[in-house]
Amino acid sequence: MKLFDSHAHIVSEEFDSDRVGVLEECERAGVVGILNVSTSAEDLPRVVNLGDRFPILKPAIGIHPERIACVSDIQAVEEVEAVEKLLRAQSDRVFGISEVGLDFSPHVLRNGHGEPECIKARQRSALERQAVLAKEFGLPMSVHSRSAGKHTLKLLQNLELSNVVMHAFDGRPIYALKAVEESSFMFSVPPSASRSEHMRKLVERLPLENLLLETDAPALGPVQRTRNVPSNIVHSLTCVAEVKSLSEEEVGRRLLMNSEAVFTKAFKG
Repeated sequence: MKLFDSHAHIVSEEFDSDRVGVLEECERAGVVGILNVSTSAEDLPRVVNLGDRFPILKPAIGIHPERIACVSDIQAVEEVEAVEKLLRAQSDRVFGISEVGLDFSPHVLRNGHGEPECIKARQRSALERQAVLAKEFGLPMSVHSRSAGKHTLKLLQNLELSNVVMHAFDGRPIYALKAVEESSFMFSVPPSASRSEHMRKLVERLPLENLLLETDAPALGPVQRTRNVPSNIVHSLTCVAEVKSLSEEEVGRRLLMNSEAVFTKAFKG
């Protein structure tokens, strides 16, 4: 069975000591591709270079909303400009825009740079600019929306984007279903879904045609406070199959088709 991990942080220093072994293990588990996402301007060249070294890794570039929250307005603009600069110079090496989004979690707003409303505005501006770049370059987005599901969906829908994947969505299923029906947004399911009643309800409500698999490695594993790895994507698959009362083979086949439709560039060649 072939599986595609639509969101992971293999650039993380948590994989510096055993990255080769981790990737070999996931290939044995059937993983044929991993969208390797960045979180800061510092990450960008490393993510792209890892894609050159490991063909299984498909680089996605973007600035995480938590990063945007903790820097000044000027620094936030500079970080997003770094994304644009890399895209305009080396778009052939980029397969998606991520990790981008909104994060209105209390601790993010409390510890960020400036007042909460200023932080929210800075995040919205950064997300909108990166979404415009995704649209210009025809790239899919994998989007973070912690404690901001409704706001994130509305912003992206207003921009009339296609190929949007909501990563580990924690918003209300009714908002997710609305985004599916109106804009054909996709929603990716992490291994932590096996221990999340909310995520299982989301999987239950959404059509299989709008689901993808992800790991968010090294986070969101099947066991709390334990490093997650891409091979754990099989737990995501099992969860979706159980909730949908389908075989893992059927779910795996159909979700791979979904992945190929969204991440077309990653499956070429």
